[in-house]
Amino acid sequence: MKLSDMLECQRDLDELILQNHSARFADLPIERKKQVILVDTILALMVEVGEFANELKGDGFKHWSTKTRSEKEILLEELIDVYHFVLSITNQMEFSEDDIQRKYIEKHTINRKRQQEGY
Repeated sequence: MKLSDMLECQRDLDELILQNHSARFADLPIERKKQVILVDTILALMVEVGEFANELKGDGFKHWSTKTRSEKEILLEELIDVYHFVLSITNQMEFSEDDIQRKYIEKHTINRKRQQEGY
């Protein structure tokens, strides 16, 4: 699946979510509604990154834990939750597939150069 397809799937899901939960935003002006949704989505992304990290157990940030990381499917499910919110934010910010690819290549080049220079 291409990034553009993933963005479209997420756009459809986000529209469905907003239809099902529109009462929360009924009295808000459109720009305020967009702002609240973006902030909520960023917070949800942070929570999902935390849930992913938590599933790593002792292999992740919990150096004090003797538990082993969760099974691959559980890790993958948590990672996909992260992707959902990244895609949602990407759509909300109106970034295109071309925008993402262009900036990724630009930043990738910078990061590789930094590593070569002992960053």
